[in-house]
Amino acid sequence: MLIENKSKWLFLGTFAALVCLQIYSAFHHQLFGDEAFYWLESQHLAWSYAELPGWTQWAVSLSQWLLPQHELTVRLPGLMAAWSLPWLGMLINQKLTESKSFNPWETGLLVMALPLLSVVGILAVPDIWLLFFGLLSVLLLIQCTHSHGHIDFILLGVILACGINVHVRFWIIVFLACWVVLWRFRNHQKVIKKLIYFSLPIMLIGFIPIILFNLQNDFSLLTFQLSERHPWAFQASHFNFFPIQLLVASPLVFWLCAKVIIQMQSLNQMQKTLAYIALGHWIIYAALGFFTDNMRFNVHWTLFSYVLLLVVASSVPTDKKLKSWSVLTGVISSFALITALFYALHLANPVTKLNAQFTENFRGWQQMAIKTTSLLQSTPSTFIVTDHFMTLAALKFYSKEPTKFTSLTHPSNTKHGREQQLAIMGYHQSATSEKGLLITEHSGMKLEQMIPFYLSACEKLKGIQMIDHLDVSDGIKSYYYFKTGTGVCSLPPIIYLETSEQHLTGWVLLPKSQTAKVSVMQDDTKTVLNPTKQTLGTNQLFEPLSDKDYSLHLFKTNDVQTGPFQITIEYLGLNIKSTKFYLN
Repeated sequence: MLIENKSKWLFLGTFAALVCLQIYSAFHHQLFGDEAFYWLESQHLAWSYAELPGWTQWAVSLSQWLLPQHELTVRLPGLMAAWSLPWLGMLINQKLTESKSFNPWETGLLVMALPLLSVVGILAVPDIWLLFFGLLSVLLLIQCTHSHGHIDFILLGVILACGINVHVRFWIIVFLACWVVLWRFRNHQKVIKKLIYFSLPIMLIGFIPIILFNLQNDFSLLTFQLSERHPWAFQASHFNFFPIQLLVASPLVFWLCAKVIIQMQSLNQMQKTLAYIALGHWIIYAALGFFTDNMRFNVHWTLFSYVLLLVVASSVPTDKKLKSWSVLTGVISSFALITALFYALHLANPVTKLNAQFTENFRGWQQMAIKTTSLLQSTPSTFIVTDHFMTLAALKFYSKEPTKFTSLTHPSNTKHGREQQLAIMGYHQSATSEKGLLITEHSGMKLEQMIPFYLSACEKLKGIQMIDHLDVSDGIKSYYYFKTGTGVCSLPPIIYLETSEQHLTGWVLLPKSQTAKVSVMQDDTKTVLNPTKQTLGTNQLFEPLSDKDYSLHLFKTNDVQTGPFQITIEYLGLNIKSTKFYLN
């Protein structure tokens, strides 16, 4: 009893501290790019959406209907789901073990010992709902096998139907769990029959919103999730998945989960069932990752496996020392990860390359909205055109301007499956010669994407001319602002750079009619470069351009020190700063 009381107060203290830290973080962090788009979709309620089923957006919509618009209220439904996970784990464990010495608080502590889960819980993303409905389904499945009551099977069907509308990845869990349960309970005909007669039909009702949407929109969700986002070709880069899993779960927690699989033969029937589901789920992503989507952050997809295995581990009265150390190291890692994210976003100065890589889509949205509002006061526009879905969604969230917002066709829209959804919601920009304001996240494009995108924007908007820019966090992000409908296509400065030791070479693409002063800025020291003007040459990159209209300004210098730096261009009265480069 003394040990249980100690675990209880340790759990409650840890849980309260984690909740406070998550609320504080959710309140202060700007919306992640995907979160902003889910919020935008929540303002256009539909049966489903072109890239995802609708549960996350429906939850955000309800929150925004009940509460004032704020980052915290957007994230609140997901936060509440995240806070329920340790308690669901304890309830599942209570069903798994018949021992009177059962200590539920250890289960809750182990669930909180997953570092990445603490950060995912802050965000308004589908992943936390996938875990919530996954654990709730497991709890009801165990209850079904114990009670055989009709209401439990019906409730299981309802929860599965809700989970179906979270993400296509939940379908994988359901499919896998069905096969494991049918195999493990093949001799329990009463359970199997009720699952088929009650749970299955109700679960299938959950597909109705998805089917209705896809029938009306050329099966866009299924096309994107099952085809367009995946290369379906071998990718050796997926080997990184395996060592990274030690960071997702922390080394000791990962070893504890592995020991559950190794010692599976000593588990009871339901413990084995959950362990098989968790193992199968992990193997699916470990194997399919070699052939599927490698463009997005996907190491968190295995979180459901770890949560299930930790619940099973806590129901087995062995490895007490390993569990204690797993809780200690895992919980410390969870708090450290949330704290590190807050430090990286709000306190770190200067921002390192690694920091920028992981936090880029949390940054710059508010500054961009403030800059846009200021520009609209001096340059009135009838509409605002953005480059891609994240810029549009963030601007809609942070700007109070009543101006009409639209978005152009952009590689990011295609990559993330948002192009058709923007058109469905009425945000797709058609050709126009009206005077407007174009905003682009210039730093968000690869070099080979820039010229085609700006030429396409010129054609659709009947000419663009750069009028301002915004540099966020010393080059983490760069936004360019253009007047549209100018009748003349004038591309902004485009920079290319190569570095080796302390040697710096590169070029700036400029309209031939314009001049610019090019410099290197490092540690508040500006070194003026003397570029030489050359023709475009035969590089395929410049094939759409004419030597009559554009020229290259080549530069080189040996005066750059190791560390971060920016290229600055004085152009059209603007002091344009490039994204941040790093010299090793």
